[in-house]
Amino acid sequence: NVGGDVTVDDGSGEISVRNVSGSFTVESDGSGSIYATDVRGSVIVQNDGSGSIEVNKVGKDFRVESKGSGSIDYADVSGHIDIPERHRDRRRGDYDR
Repeated sequence: NVGGDVTVDDGSGEISVRNVSGSFTVESDGSGSIYATDVRGSVIVQNDGSGSIEVNKVGKDFRVESKGSGSIDYADVSGHIDIPERHRDRRRGDYDR
């Protein structure tokens, strides 16, 4: 399924999306993962480089402009979350504010 938006620009390795119907961006990425799952609005990663980022259901927002190397997991989201600041705390769906 897809239904609406999706923009990618990869360089080596996996990017896997699932249902979507609105947003998911990722202009760039180089090497490695990025999964997404249901989406329905936003996700956006502009840049990244090497390694994971795994999101989950979303329903608008989650952003990560830049970053590089390593993880960032998330779970349900539904609005905001922005990230870098050295990837916050990498526990599933948790970050220090």
